Amino acid sequence: MASIYGQQGNHIEANKAFLMAYQLDNNYANAIRGVIASYKNMGHFEEAFQFCDIFKNNVGDSKEAEVLRQSVREAQESGKIKRRDNDIAMAMNIISEARRMGILEPNEKMPHIPEIMVEKKRTCLALRQELLERGKTHKDALFPLVWYLWPIYAGIGAVYHWHIDWDSLQKKGIPQTLLEPRGVYAMDEYVLDIIGIGYDTEAAKKLNAQFQALALLHSEDKIDKNNFYHSDETLEFMQAMYIFGMVFEMERLGMR
Repeated sequence: MASIYGQQGNHIEANKAFLMAYQLDNNYANAIRGVIASYKNMGHFEEAFQFCDIFKNNVGDSKEAEVLRQSVREAQESGKIKRRDNDIAMAMNIISEARRMGILEPNEKMPHIPEIMVEKKRTCLALRQELLERGKTHKDALFPLVWYLWPIYAGIGAVYHWHIDWDSLQKKGIPQTLLEPRGVYAMDEYVLDIIGIGYDTEAAKKLNAQFQALALLHSEDKIDKNNFYHSDETLEFMQAMYIFGMVFEMERLGMR
């Protein structure tokens, strides 16, 4: 499966799968080769070099380790590969910036709810599908900013429903719970209203402006603009924003 991800150009998922294989057997040469290749293609050159050393020590093939190291060196020196982070790494950076901006309170920890975290991909895929469908008749659903902000509201709404009625949320699922009341394009209104801020209030407008600034600041070099709507980078970024939304609502409710 890891190799298939790599062939598809989904180096982030390939990296996760190869790392899992490596953790199961840290002498497995193909797993280490895959980790090196995926880190290289993600622009994580330092990590790739570290695994070249691991290959040399664990597999015991100094000659191939040097070949692998040279391939990483050439990729690094080419300047053609931009660094790509997974959703967790991006979320950590977004949350740190949100703390600096005053959107979140100073706190070195990242609170999380496992039941909400595990649904990040399914929820963002559902948002993507609904936005693409609406975009066939309403072009405003295709604005990139909508794709950046809606996952934040999904994370907020998921935590709110988890807090008040986990059984119902578990039964219906996060996407249906958030999208059913008012549809995808009014999901932000729905979430702001249920958490008590009110969509038309000055507080909501201020919060939305802060979210926009945060999203634009972190999306600039993380998105493949040539394949925006279907790229793995866009989905990873949406998941990162969803995680931020989860943290925002948890802290707003005093859950640390």
